[in-house]
Amino acid sequence: MLATHPRLRDRFAGAREVDGSFRGWQLPCGSERRPLAGAGWMLIGDAASLIDPFSGEGISNAMHSAMLAAECAARTLREGTVLEGGLRRYEEQVWQELGTEFDTAYRLQRLARHRRLLRFIFARATRPGCATLFQR
Repeated sequence: MLATHPRLRDRFAGAREVDGSFRGWQLPCGSERRPLAGAGWMLIGDAASLIDPFSGEGISNAMHSAMLAAECAARTLREGTVLEGGLRRYEEQVWQELGTEFDTAYRLQRLARHRRLLRFIFARATRPGCATLFQR
């Protein structure tokens, strides 16, 4: 693709593979809660493990956590509590706003191991009148 794609060909003309192998890593999913803030630091998006454990989606959670982090940073800078635990409010707010969604997604991920049951649930959920189940 790098050799044939019009935009990529020129951009990566001098690029070369480092060792010939591709590497990947597991997605840091929100099913495992870890500290998101401390004295003078906050984690957002993938760094905060805010990836949906069922769908693998994380961009909207990254954007939402960035907004919460920015608001918290501004507030704690005004208050002078950045190093005195003020950023912990960010962590509390993230889990308050996203925690239930992550818990539900984690349960769905575990449920997906039982294909027949999952098919039954999705068949029921997609019937008329059940569309609100999948809305935020």
